[in-house]
Amino acid sequence: MKIYDITVLLEKDIEVYPGDPGVDIHQIKNFVTDGWNLTKFSMGSHTGSHLDTPLHISENGIGIDSLPLHQCLGKCKVVDFTHVEYGKSISPVQLKAQNIEKDDIILFKTRSSTTNERNFRPDSVCPDLNAAKYLVKMQIKAIGIDHFTIGPSDIHTMFLQNRILVYESLNLHDIKSGEYFFIGLPLKIKAEGSPVRAVLIEDF
Repeated sequence: MKIYDITVLLEKDIEVYPGDPGVDIHQIKNFVTDGWNLTKFSMGSHTGSHLDTPLHISENGIGIDSLPLHQCLGKCKVVDFTHVEYGKSISPVQLKAQNIEKDDIILFKTRSSTTNERNFRPDSVCPDLNAAKYLVKMQIKAIGIDHFTIGPSDIHTMFLQNRILVYESLNLHDIKSGEYFFIGLPLKIKAEGSPVRAVLIEDF
């Protein structure tokens, strides 16, 4: 069994989605002077590798604190779309070749994974609306991607209204396409989103 950590490192200068609060991490107690170390941090709930729930796009949707945890783990397919150019979208035709099954967790490895830079690009590769509808029809459990957003608001709404969880800003740089077991557990927090520690397990 091999475990891959696909979580982005949270650090003070990490780039965030435009308009989101930045990350503030600083030490408030020091072992030398205080006898122990203590760090304070603040950030938005959609910073770094994180999970969106239906409450993100609805007043009455399920939030992190009431989320069934079985939705946050399961059989997973990493699909390589690094050949798709920036500004282009992933289509249903491309997805139909991937043998997607009910309750799969689908992770898109895009051109964003071909570099270690983590800069926001408005032209990042994402599924188009018809591709999102296809994945809803296939009754997948969750969708994930390697950059800041799974797509425009209509894509978010399509997934989340159908209770398909959305993982964003995953680190798939060193991950090959194929089948894995995915775990992406959020903090137990009363909110619409949460940072996660996301891992893939191979040969499970």
